[in-house]
Amino acid sequence: MSQQDDLAELFAAEFLAGKSYASIVEARNQASQLLNQPVHPGSPLVKLVDESVEAGLVRAAREIIGQSEDPLKTYTDLVALTDRQPRLAV
Repeated sequence: MSQQDDLAELFAAEFLAGKSYASIVEARNQASQLLNQPVHPGSPLVKLVDESVEAGLVRAAREIIGQSEDPLKTYTDLVALTDRQPRLAV
């Protein structure tokens, strides 16, 4: 697996567990632990991490949709999921 896949899986699992990110900086700090290197603004890793957060969100959404049988609950869960994602602006 690539670093981006590993990070996307991490973020998907965190989102599915109910984790909420107050900011993209919080998500980048978590990613830096997995990558064993800092993720500084302006570094090439920033784009990798930001895209991994988005990919993790999509994977979590697919999981929610795949497991749900009630459209209203699916909608509510997806809205809650998007509310937990960080803004990509610093």
